[in-house]
Amino acid sequence: MVPNWHHDFQPQQAIRKMRLIRPFSTRGTHGRCWPHAPLEVPTMSISRRSANHPEKGRITARVPLNVQETIQRAAELTGVPVNAYIVQVVHQHAQDFIDRHEMKNIVLSERDSEWFLEQLAKPRSPNAKLKNALAAYREAVDDDEDPPALPTAEGVA
Repeated sequence: MVPNWHHDFQPQQAIRKMRLIRPFSTRGTHGRCWPHAPLEVPTMSISRRSANHPEKGRITARVPLNVQETIQRAAELTGVPVNAYIVQVVHQHAQDFIDRHEMKNIVLSERDSEWFLEQLAKPRSPNAKLKNALAAYREAVDDDEDPPALPTAEGVA
């Protein structure tokens, strides 16, 4: 099998290895100088890669073998590597959970959605408690300020 050098080459690891190389010096050479110029470490590829690729975190989990086999089987059926499958499924589940918790997506049955639309189309007239609250609000508003126009029971402000 011929190695795929382009695929196997990892610039981050190569740069880390190059950082370990120090410039040549005369230390320990008993006064003799090396005829070579100091080595320089390229830094361009570090900044370019970090701008294009965000940092990645690591999540590990120990699971029973039957769970691992189930996950591997599902990944095989979808045609993606196990890591990619786990990330896709867990990320989608987490996003759905957050959306439900923050009530971003409310799902109603057909009957409930019809009732909701009817309530929006035909608002009820205000009861005594709401009328009293509106009167108290109007009394509390300073005469100098221009309060927002609020509807009355007749629908005219």
